[in-house]
Amino acid sequence: MKMMIGITMMIKVILILFTILTISSFYGTYMGIGLEEVVSEEPKHHLRSSSSRSYSSGGWSYGK
Repeated sequence: MKMMIGITMMIKVILILFTILTISSFYGTYMGIGLEEVVSEEPKHHLRSSSSRSYSSGGWSYGK
């Protein structure tokens, strides 16, 4: 009988803790706690052609 009371008490404590943690997790998600602002940087494309030569072959030209 005494062991049954101990087990029920432990189950109640676990359920209460689970409920508190679940509610605080939902609240934190709703308030945005722990989130950082994501800032995307534009990629820098600096492509320079060191050669200004043009090649042609069969009507197609390359390097222009």
